[in-house]
Amino acid sequence: MVQNMLFAMLKETRKSGTSFMHAVRDQGLLRMLEKVRDELINDPENAKRIEMEWFHNVSLCAEDQVKRAPKKERGVLPASQMLPIITSGAQLRVNGNHKFRQGKYREALEMYLQGCVGFELYKATNAQDQALLDEVHVQLRKNVQAAAIKTRDWTICVASCDEVLRMVGGDTKSLYRRALAHWHLGEIAKATEDLEVILKQKVTDYNLVQEVASAKKLARAMLRQIEASEERAEMIETRMAKALAVTIPITGAVPGGGPAPKASPLPAITMSTDTDADDKAPLEINQT
Repeated sequence: MVQNMLFAMLKETRKSGTSFMHAVRDQGLLRMLEKVRDELINDPENAKRIEMEWFHNVSLCAEDQVKRAPKKERGVLPASQMLPIITSGAQLRVNGNHKFRQGKYREALEMYLQGCVGFELYKATNAQDQALLDEVHVQLRKNVQAAAIKTRDWTICVASCDEVLRMVGGDTKSLYRRALAHWHLGEIAKATEDLEVILKQKVTDYNLVQEVASAKKLARAMLRQIEASEERAEMIETRMAKALAVTIPITGAVPGGGPAPKASPLPAITMSTDTDADDKAPLEINQT
């Protein structure tokens, strides 16, 4: 938000040929920045959300570098060596579920992630054996999603949802949880896209009717919350822009600094700034 204000100021000074260094010392702008600071101090939830979005943007850069790096092939696992990995993953899942029920979500998350390691490093020699590995891996990944939502580790939640959807395309619970994580990360378009996929799903398996129906109900509720939060954000943005409008006098200073040549007084330029609005906490799905 502060970056947007300063960038808007920079564009305005370049357009008018005034000094950016002089403009940022304007008392109106300083008062506005102080007000933003005070609001964030008095509203820790909003400050935390902005901080989470910042770290998410940084992580996206790191993820992009990882994606560009050469991928390492998973080792091929003979059928005779599958049992230890499956047994270890299943036991870590049981232990994690125990911690989850105790409310120790961070410890549960660590156990679930540890159980996923073997499945990420190795693959089976044939499709039938790989299906056995994927079945346990999917269960662990869904547990990772639930624990990550509790600990508010949204990037971990998104990554686990991606893994499940890679193995089980169209999994409604993973789609919903990924939409929830995207919403918390400020990626409204991605969240809406996942929710729309849920609402368009047609169930052919009788065993999945109840789960899909529940996911659709939650998806509709989240879409309503997103719409309401977007409308509220627009209202707040309009009010803040009117209240914090900054008037920058054109001094005729040389761009980049330096004394301004003598000139007749010119009219002022009024610039409005954009602000962010806090989102309402969305619904969550709990499953271990």
